[in-house]
Amino acid sequence: MGHLLDTALGDLSKGSAHKVGLAQALMAEPGLLILDEPFAGLDADTRAALPAIAAEVAGRGGIVIASDHQGGLRDLPGLRQWAMMDGHLKEGTAAPRRRTRPCHRGGHPARRRGSGLPGQDARGRLRGPQDRGEPMIALAVYRVAAYVRSHRVYQALLLTLAMQAILHGSRAPRGEEASVLADGAVLLIPVLAWTARSLLDTEPDRQREMSAVQVGGRGKEVAAGLLAAFAACAVFAALSLLWALLLGVTERPSSGVLAAAVLLYGVSALTGTALGALTSRAVLPSPAVSVMALILGYLAMLLLSATAPTWLTVPLIGWMKAANAGDLVTRLPELGAISLAWCALALTAYTWLRRTRT
Repeated sequence: MGHLLDTALGDLSKGSAHKVGLAQALMAEPGLLILDEPFAGLDADTRAALPAIAAEVAGRGGIVIASDHQGGLRDLPGLRQWAMMDGHLKEGTAAPRRRTRPCHRGGHPARRRGSGLPGQDARGRLRGPQDRGEPMIALAVYRVAAYVRSHRVYQALLLTLAMQAILHGSRAPRGEEASVLADGAVLLIPVLAWTARSLLDTEPDRQREMSAVQVGGRGKEVAAGLLAAFAACAVFAALSLLWALLLGVTERPSSGVLAAAVLLYGVSALTGTALGALTSRAVLPSPAVSVMALILGYLAMLLLSATAPTWLTVPLIGWMKAANAGDLVTRLPELGAISLAWCALALTAYTWLRRTRT
């Protein structure tokens, strides 16, 4: 393609423009490659090389989805096929080699088919999600990787480090270990919510819909997103707890307080995941409204948990009061049950909103 370097993109032929678009897509080592009639307009050499290119992307763990009426990819092993029938996308079996595709009168294809190449095994054979374990887990891992590659992760990392530096600028006196750890778990929640919201907003809406098809439904796609968001929040919560133990306390807390702190930071990660999910783009499309809802949601939890009935929300102030009074270990079952119940309710609401919206 060297002879085309001085040619404007708009002046290229269809086949040359097609090759440029394919080269642009492959430069980023895509995790998801979508090809619409990939063989149309290509010269013989490029047509011959395209199946190997698709297999290479799949071999790196990527997903290749192709709409291919010319059948250039049908000989690849492990191929999965879908067809649009009565307005619904249904999976069928891969077409055998050299099989003639059904046609309407006049020679047009009877229905539009798509092919997916989700990856390869250790022997180089292409495989589908059913061969690589639970596809929901694979999608969750992919979303965490996309979050890291997008550099959004550094926003949450810097916020976490800044907060820990402020909270633990000096070591707490002996005997205040529970209070310091509980305060850190409460104040970390908005940062964790930002983390979850940012991760869930990384994937474009169109790609999210394609992911739902790939894993077998919107419910699994939603679960994969929540799992990825919770994993990211758990990592930052663990980092914050480690910082607090190393630089925030004078002496090592007792085993009971340490166990309670681990559970509190885990619940903090779950609370941040729920708040971040409810303020993500899929629920609140406006970025300004989303950010305001996240901040106000956190403030509402603080205000409501300061009232007498501790069950009105996640009892954040209750965590802090119990730690200050030395009752954190004793009251943890009650406070933990209330916190988990509200988190479950929030995540259920998010799942319902996602599944009922197009």
